[in-house]
Amino acid sequence: MLHFNNITIRYNDDTFSTIFARSDENGPFQPEDVLEHIFAEWNNGSGRECGNFLSRGIRSLSVGDYVCVDGLWFRCEGFGWSVQTHKEVNKWFDTLASVRSQRPTSLTINEEIAARWRDRRKTEEILGIYARSEEHTS
Repeated sequence: MLHFNNITIRYNDDTFSTIFARSDENGPFQPEDVLEHIFAEWNNGSGRECGNFLSRGIRSLSVGDYVCVDGLWFRCEGFGWSVQTHKEVNKWFDTLASVRSQRPTSLTINEEIAARWRDRRKTEEILGIYARSEEHTS
């Protein structure tokens, strides 16, 4: 039986977002299984890349990116996924937009790449992302 999952992928630097339905003849049905497939399908070099990813020429899904499976949000971590509320996801992107609005807009490509990295780090700092993950490892 053909099963569909509604998927949203949103890169944490807000450079890419997509919504699509993913079908699988045998499942998977659990979000954790779907996330495993999505991670492989959206990562260059996995050998399981999907055409939707390959045709876009974008970076691979990475730590800090967000994926929604049938209405449930997850954040890609260094190992595995953390469950996120819709409010937490919105807070990330609202904070990122606020940080980004405080920098010059006319940048060279290399300056823009560096600025995006700084924007992400500043957003993590504001939201206490590092402090929270350090608490779990100590």
